[in-house]
Amino acid sequence: MNALLPMLEKTSANHSFSGPTGRIAKAPSDVALYIMLKLSRQDPDDYDLLATTSGPSFSIIGFSEDTKRTAAIARYKEWWEQNKTRDTYKNLPTVTLPNIDTNNRGPNLGTVMEYIE
Repeated sequence: MNALLPMLEKTSANHSFSGPTGRIAKAPSDVALYIMLKLSRQDPDDYDLLATTSGPSFSIIGFSEDTKRTAAIARYKEWWEQNKTRDTYKNLPTVTLPNIDTNNRGPNLGTVMEYIE
């Protein structure tokens, strides 16, 4: 999880989509947050993080509003500070995730889901 924490700082939305649930703005932080929530067995819905799929290999993860992104990241960081020393989390092995793009696009959800399940 520590490897993904810096991605939470990349909050500038770089894509916006309109779909059946309304507008979703996607930022690199959103996929990282989704992955960390899944790894810590939390529900992304509890953080107002929207996740939808469009076909077998295309996922859209984001927020309907920037204020929801800011609140969700702050909430997760607070949760992490309170829980990172629990036995469940303190000795997690380091896993190199594929397709983490350092050019502000974020990790590719389709290729990292295998590490979460």
